[in-house]
Amino acid sequence: MAETVLLLEIKKIGIALANGVTNQASAQFAKHAVQLTELQDSMGRIMRELRVMHDFLCQMDIQSRCNQVYLGWLQEVRKVVYVMEDMVDEYLHLVGCQRDLGCCFYLKKLFSQPRSVLSLDRIASMVSRIEKDLAHLSQTKDRWIPITNIGNSSHNVVQGPQDLASLSRSLDEDDLVGIEDNKQKLLEWLRDGDPARSVIVVHGMGGLGKTTHAATVFRKEREKFDCHAWVSVSQTYTREDILHRLIVEIFRDKPNAPSNITTMDIATLQDTLMSFLEQKMYLIVLDDVWTPQVYNDLSAALVSNLKGSRIIIITTRNAEIGHLTFPGRAMELKRLSEDDSWDLFCKKAFLNHECPKELKDLSEQILSKCEGLPLAIVSIGRLLSVRSKTPAEWKRILDQLSWELINNTEMEHVRNILLLSYIYLPTRLKSCFLYCSLFPEDYLLKRKQFIRVWIAEGLVESRVDLCQRECFGTAYSDEDRQGDSTDDKDGRRMVIHRLTEDVNLAVILRLHRLWSLIVLDKSTPSSLRTFPVIVENSRYMSVLELTGLPVDKLPDGIGDLFNLQHLGLRRSKVKFLPDSIEKLSNLLTLDIYDSEIQVLPSGIVKLKKLRHLFAQRISDLFVRALVWCNGVSIPKGLENPTELQTLQALELHDDGSVRRLKELRQMRNIRITSVMTSYCEGLCQSLQQMKYLFYLDIIASGEDEVLQLNGLSPFPPNLQKLRLRGRLAQANMLLGAAATPGGHDHLRSVQLYWSQLEDDPLTRLWLTRAYVGEKLVFEPGWFPVLKELDLRDMPNLSLLDIHQGTMTSLQELYLVNLSGMVQVMRGIEFIVPTLKSLWLLEITPAFHAELCNCPRLDGIRWRYDLKSQQRKHAVMSHA
Repeated sequence: MAETVLLLEIKKIGIALANGVTNQASAQFAKHAVQLTELQDSMGRIMRELRVMHDFLCQMDIQSRCNQVYLGWLQEVRKVVYVMEDMVDEYLHLVGCQRDLGCCFYLKKLFSQPRSVLSLDRIASMVSRIEKDLAHLSQTKDRWIPITNIGNSSHNVVQGPQDLASLSRSLDEDDLVGIEDNKQKLLEWLRDGDPARSVIVVHGMGGLGKTTHAATVFRKEREKFDCHAWVSVSQTYTREDILHRLIVEIFRDKPNAPSNITTMDIATLQDTLMSFLEQKMYLIVLDDVWTPQVYNDLSAALVSNLKGSRIIIITTRNAEIGHLTFPGRAMELKRLSEDDSWDLFCKKAFLNHECPKELKDLSEQILSKCEGLPLAIVSIGRLLSVRSKTPAEWKRILDQLSWELINNTEMEHVRNILLLSYIYLPTRLKSCFLYCSLFPEDYLLKRKQFIRVWIAEGLVESRVDLCQRECFGTAYSDEDRQGDSTDDKDGRRMVIHRLTEDVNLAVILRLHRLWSLIVLDKSTPSSLRTFPVIVENSRYMSVLELTGLPVDKLPDGIGDLFNLQHLGLRRSKVKFLPDSIEKLSNLLTLDIYDSEIQVLPSGIVKLKKLRHLFAQRISDLFVRALVWCNGVSIPKGLENPTELQTLQALELHDDGSVRRLKELRQMRNIRITSVMTSYCEGLCQSLQQMKYLFYLDIIASGEDEVLQLNGLSPFPPNLQKLRLRGRLAQANMLLGAAATPGGHDHLRSVQLYWSQLEDDPLTRLWLTRAYVGEKLVFEPGWFPVLKELDLRDMPNLSLLDIHQGTMTSLQELYLVNLSGMVQVMRGIEFIVPTLKSLWLLEITPAFHAELCNCPRLDGIRWRYDLKSQQRKHAVMSHA
């Protein structure tokens, strides 16, 4: 699995040897051309060696991965590659620093020249030594690691990543078999009519589907309660966090929601929740509970009323938590019976849910390894579903799984199934997988944020033990402080889960030259003192993520992190960014969302590579106020970061900043605040230059400012989400542009707030290739003034369900090229009173036959033509 490290280094050396960098280096070190050439030649030879080594590792048989000699050799390879990566970073920094000095630093350049030459000497010496080390490692491999079965496909479980078909997906409701009794029991406990608040415990080993089981019942019953919430607790919970999340869930979409949740202390959070729940019949699910202390911490807030409230606790550990309720209210999920296991296995492994006779014996042997665990059965079944249905293939899979399962204990068999998925991931994705596994169980992974971090580290084009063994990174918690989880490790990434003592400085000192530091514990009090150490020891760092930490100041030395590409200070206490921020010439993401920074330093415009800037401050957590957030004003020179793609939020103060917006042609996502009527014309002109714009959010500066946005028609060609907050002019024209045939096929979401409209402006709705589902439902009250509805080119749509009271003004309905439509529109009779034209174009003969035989269409005049490659059929009428 070291091939992931090799691939990243191959890419980085390729950057260092690119023509632009080579030419720059040649100009800077013209007097040392021989030495520079030798250095570049050595780097080229190392890159070729690593490329061959990478291909070799990708072909190594899986069984070699339990060979301790082989694993020890891989460990040495990683160490050498890490040193090489540091040298490449040093070389790029050396060349880049000289390039960026400019004429105003001419004297400084002269004085620093001897030091630069010394640096070049040191880099060249180290690279030469690395080349020798790699040659020695190659010889060591040949002496001590026998190469067998390379290229012998009979020992491979699968041949490539395309055969894995979502192997590691979690269970869904369809994966639960033999659970009707348990499901019915849960429903009875929720519906038994007992007014006393009761606690229900669902427990059992991991992988049995506890969460999926409870979620099925929760979705079915939640609307019968006055309020409901689902909160995942996990092992590293804090009482304050759980209370906060419960309040957010309980008050979701409720008009009386408190607006100051983020500033509440624990006592206020508890009182707020308790006072609201006192007179409510509530349903609350606490998922992944590890200790009874969780319930004790929350019991005061979860009041015991006589309203029929229910609390469901889901846990893997049952010894103590089961005592929280009466024995009759504790449900232990068991492993599946042999019959249920076989049914689930066949459902996942075979298209027709039936096992061929020639595979039955092998299938039973494979199934026995799963030990009745639904997660294991589903994972194995999905793996087998994409393999050839031959005894030879089944035998190969059985042999490989046997080896994996025998060498691991308890729950390891499930993790080994995931390990197989990992092994056959494309190399470029393995590092992304490992990055996710650094985070604690039940941690909410935010897709876009992770992608930005992966990009910053160059990662894009089982748990912590796997990451540490691969020296990919270290996950640290205060529980590790007496152990050796970070000792003698060369991992370059650290994710700190929880620290309850002032030990974080000592922890970071154990790791040298960090590339990535992410702190999850929001209560860490002394993180500020670690910054100078980070800057001193980790000059190559590319990711520094301190979201939510009580940090109020950044040191000036932050600018020394020349390779920093992601700086996360979201919801921190930082008030100012130091001027040295302008030195971070490689920064891609600056996240100061909801921090206390109100003004950006002038040097921010020098960050030419900046792609994502999150800088808004939240003033209304529930987004009900007109001005629910404040942006930042960016100094003159906004147009300099020409690669900027995300800007949230820009606060407009003058026409100049509006005009400069048009230079940001790569923009994908932008939120603009403090928009005045006088800015609108120039703003529309600037936005029209953003051809890649995906998301647009405009917020007026006040209730009396009118958003004159007629200049936005037609919309930017790739716009999909539009949010307008403020009084609208020309609303009918603006939204009509989205519904005009051929005018805009991409727009998916339009949200209006504080628009002060007197009428529903949407009279035409035109959806072309805009929906991939099978069923489209129009609910009562929808589109009261809609006059024309056009649905076309949606091959998956098979049923149109029209409820009474929807589209009460509809006059024209067009259904065009809906090849999956086989049933007459349900509820068509409800729109007949106003309908003047019904067009059914490019329909199939089968659908036409259904239409002709449907009594609900009696008295309706409809026009149609049959689907044909040549479209030669004339449009015909049917009365």
